Amino acid sequence: MRIFNQITVFVFLLVNLQVSKVQGQAWRCVRKTRGVIVYAKKSEHTGIKIIKIETTIHTTLSAIVAVIKDAPNNKNWIYLNKSAKLLESDNPFFWVYYGQSDAPWPVADRDIVVQCHLKQDSVNKIIHINSYAIPEYIPIKEGYVRIPYSLSQWTIVPEDNGTVHVEFMVEINLGGKIPKWMMNLMASRGPYESIIRFRKQLTLKKYRNIHLSYIMD
Repeated sequence: MRIFNQITVFVFLLVNLQVSKVQGQAWRCVRKTRGVIVYAKKSEHTGIKIIKIETTIHTTLSAIVAVIKDAPNNKNWIYLNKSAKLLESDNPFFWVYYGQSDAPWPVADRDIVVQCHLKQDSVNKIIHINSYAIPEYIPIKEGYVRIPYSLSQWTIVPEDNGTVHVEFMVEINLGGKIPKWMMNLMASRGPYESIIRFRKQLTLKKYRNIHLSYIMD
């Protein structure tokens, strides 16, 4: 357990370091509709857009975490996802999942392996979920292009009026031979479509009434 805790701390420091590299740059608001604000800026790492989305939802912290962690349900809200499954979960604060996408022609289908780390502040109850791609975790699947780089962060902040402010930031390189303009187009559309569907998932009974024992609501 001590080794796991050391690894978790290291991963949080690494991901937060990568995130901090882009925080000094100016975000540009590219969309504001349906209670969702979308910001973008160019990544120094990939040359592709980094997307940040903000929205406020009347829900609970447990419900949000439950939807995020329910890998088989990804197809119902994650843009272009057709299947996903959990590969590893040693405890509630760490998990690895595998997902496959059904990309539009002429783009080849993609797959991804993602490692996720959850941390909640014991005082203000703010939750951070940091995730990054680990492409070599399992062998390459025939018929899919493995996504080589992905970095994302959820910041989930409870508010006094029963709502939760959600911020989601993602940077991704889809790999393969896709022009940057097409990657940027998908980067702009995908997170927005996903967060709209994500909000709808939170209204379902199985999430709406859930309470996770390891989350302080």
